[in-house]
Amino acid sequence: MSAEPFVHGEPLVVDGRSAPTVALWLLAAIVSAVVALWTGPGAVLPPLQSDATFDLERDLGEASVHLERTTGTVPCPRSAADGRFRCGNDYWQFVGPYGGMSSGRPRRCTWVHPVAAGVPTVLQWKDQPLGQALLAGIGLVDDAGGGASVSMRVLAGAEELASLNSSDSRRWHAVDKPLPPGKARADLRIEILTADPNLRMACIDLHMTGHRGALAQPAQTVPVGATP
Repeated sequence: MSAEPFVHGEPLVVDGRSAPTVALWLLAAIVSAVVALWTGPGAVLPPLQSDATFDLERDLGEASVHLERTTGTVPCPRSAADGRFRCGNDYWQFVGPYGGMSSGRPRRCTWVHPVAAGVPTVLQWKDQPLGQALLAGIGLVDDAGGGASVSMRVLAGAEELASLNSSDSRRWHAVDKPLPPGKARADLRIEILTADPNLRMACIDLHMTGHRGALAQPAQTVPVGATP
């Protein structure tokens, strides 16, 4: 689609400008319903306060973002005006902070709308410290309805840390688990993929806390007859 609407919310902005306009009556109804819990779509939120080892919203500006097409890698340049990574010419083809409704509740998350079938949108961080616990989630913006599944993979180098998916706006899929001992730092990668991008307006989140423990070193054996 060339002009998919934002549903139940709009991208958050970082420079004080309003997000693209949606039906005002719908926006007003949603804001009124959640104002006690949330500052509302399009609002400029205060900087995120987080002591997490990794927080997707907080650390998004340090990422590099690209599409992995069969013809090669296509960078998604970061706009200096609003901090979003632009992955296409249509206004919904970006990766950036978002405030809206998913699975029936207001959420702060990162908007990632796949731009084409079978083309991963990839977020990467170099030499990222890893935590000892991981919390990840993916959902679709309310009123996107059912349809093709959108998958989310989290990898540290070649090691898969988490795999999630959502195919319906009523379903928020979350993973909350400790990470086994392993590398304390690695290149971190998030892949978002779908077989059909039509109305697959994904809302994702990822946090890691603590510091990942190292793998135990195998005990050294002393050859028979050798002096320890």
